[in-house]
Amino acid sequence: MINLKILICDDEKVYVDTISTNIYYYFDNKQIPYSVSTFTDSSEIFRNNEKYDIAFLDIEMKPKNGIEIASELKRINPHTIIFIITSHNKYLDDAMDLQVFRYIQKPINIGRMFAGLDKALERLKNTSVQFYLSEKPSYVRVCSDDIIYIEIVNRKTNVVTFDNTYVSALSIKEWMEKLPKGSFYPVHTSFIVNLKHITAYSRESVVMDNRFTIPISNKNKTEFRTFFLHFNRK
Repeated sequence: MINLKILICDDEKVYVDTISTNIYYYFDNKQIPYSVSTFTDSSEIFRNNEKYDIAFLDIEMKPKNGIEIASELKRINPHTIIFIITSHNKYLDDAMDLQVFRYIQKPINIGRMFAGLDKALERLKNTSVQFYLSEKPSYVRVCSDDIIYIEIVNRKTNVVTFDNTYVSALSIKEWMEKLPKGSFYPVHTSFIVNLKHITAYSRESVVMDNRFTIPISNKNKTEFRTFFLHFNRK
């Protein structure tokens, strides 16, 4: 399994220590692999351009406050789950614009923090997929919404995302069992498409993100049309 990458930043060390201690307790008990990066100086966070899965951020810090940090984290990884630590509501409107996941007031209620982590793990489970790479001895995790399409090329399974193409060890059938239901469809024996990325559709093919043209097999044309129309009525 892949380590969850967790960020904690608060200019008060006592809160960094409190959150990190309880993070260790929570994930150790669940036997979920993780790594934690802690900071009391917000200017240090982006020196390595790390992508984080979960971030705990104090809202009032200098030189960068929690909203500014959250915005930058979302730029690097739009799927980062943000917990804002706050003593007041001054920045809540800005935080809402960034779709902050939870607000945790000081002093920290550990039970509420754990309940928030339960929901965060549920979101990660429902929105991401983890798979083994066939050309490297390692796993990778990607957000399912970022997958544009999956194809078989020369007996290799390519997973095409916004910013990368991964060679997976899974077959098309195994991928259909793994992917979230409702937005992925096998338009061809060699292709699965994410309907969220279809920008043009004809009876013969679909265009993905205005870049990739994927053929629709003859036997799938009628069923796919029904599936596609139903998807667009949601």
